[in-house]
Amino acid sequence: MGLLIAFTFSGAATRFDARRQLVVEEANAIGTAWLRIDLLPPTGQTELRDSFRRYLDTRLAVYQKLPDLKAAYAELDKATALQGEIWTRAVAAGQQSPSPLTAQLIPVLNQMFDIATTRTMAAQIHSPAIIFIMLGALALMSSLLAGYAMAGGKSRSWWASHCCWPPRST
Repeated sequence: MGLLIAFTFSGAATRFDARRQLVVEEANAIGTAWLRIDLLPPTGQTELRDSFRRYLDTRLAVYQKLPDLKAAYAELDKATALQGEIWTRAVAAGQQSPSPLTAQLIPVLNQMFDIATTRTMAAQIHSPAIIFIMLGALALMSSLLAGYAMAGGKSRSWWASHCCWPPRST
């Protein structure tokens, strides 16, 4: 029983660490993309920076509203729409002034959007329900067998009879 619980907690800790790493990767990707906007012509930078601000606010709102899944998914839809807007503006700005410098923004945007998708998928991965059902059934069976073994014994456990049952009045 202890081994199964340990494996369950180990899997949960691994998923938690992976999610935390994805947060750092997404923040780095957004920061890099923000800095690369400077490589675009000045006329396209203002609108793109405004879209970035709204995108970042929306990404933060997704996780702030997480207990309410419906509201979180609504914010996630807004973020996806803003991704399309950012992409369109970046491509248009890059076409106005094509150069190797402006071309450096597109791969970073792609990475930023990919990490957002990866993070969304990682948030939906949990231990399967069958694991928790099995742990509950195993705990019940272990308790049943321990109680049955204690009932058939000739002497009672001091700990069980003095500490656990019957309840003492205070």
